[in-house]
Amino acid sequence: MKAAERERVILAEAIRFFAEHGFDGQTRELAKRIGIAHSALYRHFPSKEALIERVYEQVYVSRWKPEWEGLLTDRSRPL
Repeated sequence: MKAAERERVILAEAIRFFAEHGFDGQTRELAKRIGIAHSALYRHFPSKEALIERVYEQVYVSRWKPEWEGLLTDRSRPL
């Protein structure tokens, strides 16, 4: 499996894993669940924090639509 594909697999499984276990979930358990060595996880993400940041970007930031900011700051429209 190519590195980019492996990273996508890790990220997708990390999203599910952290949704189930919270961010206190152990990366060793995540690696076991994916079927990779714990060290392989860190070849793609240098730290648990880096992995969590990518999870956050994927789940929240990537879904943000630029026009939402205007809607949120428009005081003439109630939320």
